[in-house]
Amino acid sequence: MAKIELKNISKIFPNGVEAVKNVSFSAEDGEFIVLVGPSGCGKTTILRMIAGLEEITEGELLFDGKIVNNFEPKARNIGMVFQEYALYPHLTVFENIAFPLNILKKTDKSLSKEKIKNQVLEIAEQLELTQLLKRKPKELSGGQRQRVALGRAIIRQPNFFLFDEPLSNLDAKLRVLMRQEIISLQRKYGITSIYVTHDQTEAMTMGTKIAVMKDGVLQQFDTPFEIYNNPANIFVADFIGSPQINFFDGIFNETHFTENNSDFKIDNSSLNIAKKIKNHSKYILALRPENIKIGKNFDYGFVNFSTVVENVEFLGNELIIYFRTGNTSKRIKTFPNQSIKVGDLIDCHFNTNSLLFFSQEGARGG
Repeated sequence: MAKIELKNISKIFPNGVEAVKNVSFSAEDGEFIVLVGPSGCGKTTILRMIAGLEEITEGELLFDGKIVNNFEPKARNIGMVFQEYALYPHLTVFENIAFPLNILKKTDKSLSKEKIKNQVLEIAEQLELTQLLKRKPKELSGGQRQRVALGRAIIRQPNFFLFDEPLSNLDAKLRVLMRQEIISLQRKYGITSIYVTHDQTEAMTMGTKIAVMKDGVLQQFDTPFEIYNNPANIFVADFIGSPQINFFDGIFNETHFTENNSDFKIDNSSLNIAKKIKNHSKYILALRPENIKIGKNFDYGFVNFSTVVENVEFLGNELIIYFRTGNTSKRIKTFPNQSIKVGDLIDCHFNTNSLLFFSQEGARGG
């Protein structure tokens, strides 16, 4: 068993800045948890507190039920992979991977040179580094350096992996490949892992659970499916998803929801919300771009509207259509269609079951 628990963790720096505010979540045995959020949201500070590189101001950090707040980093048995690789430039790939075991050998007499060599060769084969073992880091590509860093973390056989934005220095294609490699290795070894990123695509594709952070506060902790389909608030709905979700800010009256400064209306009878929404109350409705379809649909529960195409983005396997209601630009995600051009008037529809309701303060409602 290898479980990490954060109980009401806070971090206040000497200058008075509260970087992390009362955060609680757990990484169960074998889980891959992703901390995601914009720069300065506290995710790296949380990772550093788990690693023992930052002191915890308040709260408890537990490994397998044992409080480890005051444990030294070396006593936490953690393998950490950094954004900058942190390889020793004067050492070969073999020596970099073997380095943690060469340090342990000073106190563990069972670690012979032959045993260390065999472990390095085994890991190098798994990471496709066998042909590179005699090279120095400067002779490697970014992806190869990252694999060396992974190998160095794996060879320690840690209880936990911590990843601090390890792919941010790689190009887009290599990031996709390395995402798969990291997940495959983590599943193979079954090591409980916490991964920090600002990239919501990485979070959605890698995490068994996601912790969405903003201004040091945990906004939502759940599976990628729940985060995407049932966001806890407007921030989570807006941050997770590409292209971004559409928002309609308006008011309900006796018969319609009407967006502010717009002719965009939704018949209340289609929403079946009579018991949920008070008359003349202000709400923000949200709708994922892929849930808006081209054409008309007059079945019960569907809303039809017409709009003018402001812009079109062709992305190969999909088409992003931009249109405007009220004061904001909105998006439709659909299949490629060469006939749709800027300036066209198009008919669209969506199922009201796909709408999300938020209060003006940003919390889920309806």
